[in-house]
This record gives sequence, C-alpha cells and structure tokens, in this order.
Amino acid sequence: MDTSYPIKHWFLAIVTAPLFGFFYEVIFTPYNESSDFIQLYFLFVLLGFIFSFPVILIYYFTFLLLIKKTNSALLIKVLLNILAIVSVFISFKLIGGSIVDNLTIVYSVSIIFWSFFLKVNLEPKLSKTPPNDSYLENPGSK
Repeated sequence: MDTSYPIKHWFLAIVTAPLFGFFYEVIFTPYNESSDFIQLYFLFVLLGFIFSFPVILIYYFTFLLLIKKTNSALLIKVLLNILAIVSVFISFKLIGGSIVDNLTIVYSVSIIFWSFFLKVNLEPKLSKTPPNDSYLENPGSK
C-alpha cells in the first residue's frame, strides 16, 4: 500500500495555491502587482508549510486510518478533501486579515485540483527484495 498520497497532496497544494492566487488576481482584479509575485510566492509557500504542518499530521494519520477502514479511493479522497478544506478555513480565520476569503478559496481549489490527479493506491505494496532462498543452496547443511 502506497502511503505517499497525503504528502504529495499536501506538498502540491501548498506549492501551487499561490500560483492559482496569482492567476486569479491577474484575471479578475483591475489592479495587481505582478512584479512582487516572485517574492510573495516564496513567502506564501514558506508560510504555507509552517502553518499547515500540524494539519498534515492529522491529515496523514486520518489517511492511514481510512485506508484500513475502506476500499474506496473516492471516499478516502472526499473525506480527506473535506478535512483539508475545513482545516484551511479554520487556519485562515485564526490568522485573520483582509484577504482571508480569497486565500481560503485559492487553497481549497488547489486541494481539490490535485485530488483529481493524484492516485490513492490501495493495493498491497510488493516487496522489491528477492526472497531468501539460501536454504536451497546447501540442502545437506543445517
């Protein structure tokens, strides 16, 4: 069973959400400072990792619980998306500020977007190490 889905999902959502926010600003707002984008991008990514670290722990352990309880990858993704979006909402409300609503939307879109492209693998992971057949080499020795 591959347990990397939560880490990949968390990483990609945090790294791409500021990009989605930038595209939103360029398309839907009359005034934007695209020249500051690079500096703001790295700031948002850094703060995203810092503020979401407690959430990824909850998200990861919830994933481990769900893969033991259900065989539905769709159900796992839906429940994890709900957990992640509620966590984003709570985190931004605690932080506060004038752009909280826009950031909540952008991070939620990023979470949903990546859940469509990442796969939850529920099949048992096969071992890459060959079996130990050393007992076959010397059948007379103990």
